[in-house]
Amino acid sequence: MITVKAMKNGKPDPERYRLGIDKCALGSHLVGRWEFLVLKDAPAGVSAGKRAGCRVPAIASTCEVEVLRGAGPD
Repeated sequence: MITVKAMKNGKPDPERYRLGIDKCALGSHLVGRWEFLVLKDAPAGVSAGKRAGCRVPAIASTCEVEVLRGAGPD
């Protein structure tokens, strides 16, 4: 688990996702960033996930679909 105390920067900085990916090292194999899904409902989160190299499907729950599309989700 990664908490806000481990973060230096907020969204849309991809730091939180990169830290999570780094913690998912499996033995000597580091899981590829493209193997992670970041589910987000706001443009800043979509941007952060994409900048971390993850696949990011957007969930239209708090923002309009067109606003989310503008952030470039998968």
